[in-house]
Amino acid sequence: MTELEEALAKMEAENKKLQDENRKLKSHSGVLVRENESLRDRLGVKEEPMCEDGSVEKLGSPGSAVSYPPQQQETTLALYKAASHSLSFLLMLM
Repeated sequence: MTELEEALAKMEAENKKLQDENRKLKSHSGVLVRENESLRDRLGVKEEPMCEDGSVEKLGSPGSAVSYPPQQQETTLALYKAASHSLSFLLMLM
């Protein structure tokens, strides 16, 4: 019985640790969302249109309503990709 109790105690400790980490990641995700919004505002980027299936249209795709001045396009795409990957990773962890 003590082996089971020890295993249970370890699992409960690990569970608590994972729950704490999840809370921190959710908080950080919120910070990244606000930062992303701020960067979009600073760059003058309009919100990405949603596809019928709920996904976001990719920048520069044929139906995209986002337009960029030519000199900002590469910078904006790189910034978007970095923010998108970070948010996708964090949302996957939720």
